[in-house]
Amino acid sequence: MKKRFSIIAIVCILAFIGILTYGGDIFQRGNPLPYVTKMFMLNDSKHYEKVFADKDIYITKRYDFSLLEKYIENTYDVKFDDKLGGGYSFRSDKAHILVISTIYWRYYTIWELTFQ
Repeated sequence: MKKRFSIIAIVCILAFIGILTYGGDIFQRGNPLPYVTKMFMLNDSKHYEKVFADKDIYITKRYDFSLLEKYIENTYDVKFDDKLGGGYSFRSDKAHILVISTIYWRYYTIWELTFQ
């Protein structure tokens, strides 16, 4: 019983120290669970994942945008227009999509689509 309490106490202390140290990174986009869940779904055959069903936010491994770029072009019937710093512009006669990237946990990139 005493050993079990010691293990639980150590785990709690380490978790607290981790949150204090990396809390800004972990919670930079709010609740990290949807993002972490999608991180584990990325592999050699799945290069991007939609984070939320009702929002156009995607996650990739860092700088892996080529297949997501093709997906955006095919899905929304637009063509790549220009690179704007950390973002990309896609255009067609009917639509303009701005894709803004954010580094997430050093090894991943979040891509947020904005329709204009």
